[in-house]
Amino acid sequence: MTRQLFAAAIILALTGGVGYRFWPEREPLCPVCGRPIHHATSYYVTLDNGKRVELCCTRCGLRFQENGGDVRTARVTDFDTGRLLDPEAAVYVEGSSVHPCCTNKELLKDQAGSEYERTWDRCLPSVIAFSSKQAAQKFQSEHGGELRTHEEIVSETRIGAY
Repeated sequence: MTRQLFAAAIILALTGGVGYRFWPEREPLCPVCGRPIHHATSYYVTLDNGKRVELCCTRCGLRFQENGGDVRTARVTDFDTGRLLDPEAAVYVEGSSVHPCCTNKELLKDQAGSEYERTWDRCLPSVIAFSSKQAAQKFQSEHGGELRTHEEIVSETRIGAY
């Protein structure tokens, strides 16, 4: 009987190990807010050491830059085309009804297992980037929000600005 249990344990351990090795990788998470990356709103920074970091949205990207210090370049994703843009050249829509980082009633758990709702969120209001003012205005007419420049978004994202 003991031999059979030992053999079963070995088989389970081996098959579990094989299963783990071939288990699909988890989707990448934003290093600032811990949420899954949404490629339509991604923000990329390249550090001085050459490492490339992908963040979920412009707000998290700017927060990372504010705290990072060793950022060489930054790029924001054009929501319509997926092309990468210079963040300073992009036109932004802030506060639209589109906020891919967040769900309205996301229940979280604390360390003790108690559930709670998030009442403040660093990814809100959403900031969506576009390569042209016309594209941003079209999006705004469908989803609301306000047109913003890079400078306005940066000043709003600074710690203590809200």
